[in-house]
Amino acid sequence: MSVVLGAATLLGFLRPPLLTGLARIFGIEPGTLFGLPVSLVLGFAVFYAGGVIFWPTVFAAGAGRFPGGNRILVGLSFAFLLWPGFALGFYTGQTGFSLVAYLGATLLAHAVYGATLSVSFEFLNDRYEVTSAL
Repeated sequence: MSVVLGAATLLGFLRPPLLTGLARIFGIEPGTLFGLPVSLVLGFAVFYAGGVIFWPTVFAAGAGRFPGGNRILVGLSFAFLLWPGFALGFYTGQTGFSLVAYLGATLLAHAVYGATLSVSFEFLNDRYEVTSAL
């Protein structure tokens, strides 16, 4: 997902400064970290924490309820359910080809995320047996 979103950013279809709003929600003050604005760095951290911790937890809790015949399709359907919120939340007024490219890049990024998430869960499911303490 990062590669696709990074390419969309470099091509000008996605504007990462919106991530600074994520840091401002937590009251982070302006400054620099590693030569980048602190709010941008922490915005990326919040964004990635959601993608690495929050959304996989939601996926694990509800994987049996998402449509799809196999694990990959379940991951894709989960990611496609997340996509409209992302597309609307990070929309910055693109029009014409930029809008089509933005929507295509974010949809592709979410498809990659969903497929990767489902393959990861399948791999871990095959390697480890999880038992309930209840």
